[in-house]
Amino acid sequence: MAYLSINLREIKKEDMETLGDLPALLSLEIWLEPDPKEQLTVQSTGFLFLKEFVLACSDHNGGAYLTFEKGAMPKLEKLEILFHVLMAEPHDFYFGINNLQHLKEVEVFIYRVGAEDSDAEAAVAAIRSEANANPNHPRLAIKEAYVEEISNKECDDNKDAEDQQGGVTVN
Repeated sequence: MAYLSINLREIKKEDMETLGDLPALLSLEIWLEPDPKEQLTVQSTGFLFLKEFVLACSDHNGGAYLTFEKGAMPKLEKLEILFHVLMAEPHDFYFGINNLQHLKEVEVFIYRVGAEDSDAEAAVAAIRSEANANPNHPRLAIKEAYVEEISNKECDDNKDAEDQQGGVTVN
């Protein structure tokens, strides 16, 4: 199995390990609902050939806090993830994308509901710093995750804040 897209109610460390053991997996999309309530860490073992990874929560209306250990996903080139500011704040917004040595493209959706503006800005700065520290210098896009209460017009008016090479602004 080279491509897998799954919808889950929850994901635990053991689930990530099981998925990481799929030997031919090249692309993985995990759709979670409801949002995870605790940090997930991608270990340095498994996902040996994975090139694309997407972690989405509640149709982009929530967030997760996922970190990557050194040596995790050694062939990963493309990452799309929702980043939960409140969950990451106690860990100084550590993400671990600097550990993804072959990363070429990162798209991070900042989920900031309940967070102070200063915390969201600190999260963006931390993500940008890690991307800049990555020896492969991936293209970085940081966007704000919108919640259902925002109308489609407002989403269009405030579309994304993104940067193609390391610098980022936040809506």
